[in-house]
Amino acid sequence: MSRALSELVLENGKAVAYTVVLLDKPAAPDKAWGIGIAVEDENGYRPVNEYGPYTEERARMVAKNLNTRIGLTDEEVWKIVASSMRGTAIRRQRRPRRSS
Repeated sequence: MSRALSELVLENGKAVAYTVVLLDKPAAPDKAWGIGIAVEDENGYRPVNEYGPYTEERARMVAKNLNTRIGLTDEEVWKIVASSMRGTAIRRQRRPRRSS
């Protein structure tokens, strides 16, 4: 486990998973993918600049290998990544509807 990842897990006690991300500034059209860390129940991801740029296929392989190395199954990865897409911070900002 990388130092940054182990610190992240210890810091908040939540599960983390590597995920494939689309880069903001791709190196080339065919190498527009990188790796990020999704944190359970936190919105978004944290980019990992040490990995990429890759083709999409290569990025998926790298993320899978990294997750396997830290002991995550594909199902666990999907649950962690999905939990980071819930938008809870956005929901908290919405105003409740007024009843008529």
